[in-house]
Amino acid sequence: MSEEKLVCRHCGGPIAVPASRCPWCGRQVMVICAACKSYTDDSRETCQVCGAPLVADTMEQVRTLPDPLYHLVRDQARARLLTSTLVALHVKSFFFGGGVQRQGLLALLFGRPTARALAAALVFAAYAHLSHEGYIVVGEPAEADRSGVSEGGKPSGLPLQAVATWDGPERSLEGELWQQATWARTTRAATRALVARLMGFRPQVRGLRYRTGWNLRTRITDRSARDYATAIVHLARLTPRPDYDPVPACQEAQERLAAFIRESPARTKVLVQETRSV
Repeated sequence: MSEEKLVCRHCGGPIAVPASRCPWCGRQVMVICAACKSYTDDSRETCQVCGAPLVADTMEQVRTLPDPLYHLVRDQARARLLTSTLVALHVKSFFFGGGVQRQGLLALLFGRPTARALAAALVFAAYAHLSHEGYIVVGEPAEADRSGVSEGGKPSGLPLQAVATWDGPERSLEGELWQQATWARTTRAATRALVARLMGFRPQVRGLRYRTGWNLRTRITDRSARDYATAIVHLARLTPRPDYDPVPACQEAQERLAAFIRESPARTKVLVQETRSV
């Protein structure tokens, strides 16, 4: 690999722009120098640009991994204690308050933790986390009325806006929900898109044919890859997380949820109804 003319040392193919891998054979040819952040030949002992002993930039080493493994390693590096994950892993603490006779905070909103109630509570917890930590802004019901966003004359969700870049694991409820918030105008649209993505939603529509011709009635069959409640709970439980002490971590998550609820009971009521009616 020369500086004047970039050529792959493996296959001899020309490389127009410096990159980690050869566009022709896909093999690694360059790395980013940790000292000057410039691309340089990875077979040399020193950087071609700054002359420093060659040490590959850490994230560049991660980027050279196959995509599934790259995303996994990156999410491990960005692991956070997320509210949805703590709820999914410690259901009793949030629904039963640590005792059979005592109702937890989420039980007051969602009732018994059936599969669908738990899934709704996890999505609600993700909204609470993102809002409390300043990643999104969830508007009030009155703002939805004034915004003019409606379905059949009724508000189609609370106003929603992403206001900060998500820096936690992408494969998490919070990460997936934030991604939807970057384009969706309302919580209802974001929640529906989130659920459809996680369950691999794929409806099959068929017209019913009779001897006299096609009938206007149709039959819709759900061909989705998985049940939405299962998909939501599965993602929340498998989200990368650092080592933690369950008791203080759950207490902090409880406080985060309580603060979000106290901030606007009216908003909470609408959001609970939305997440339960998906």
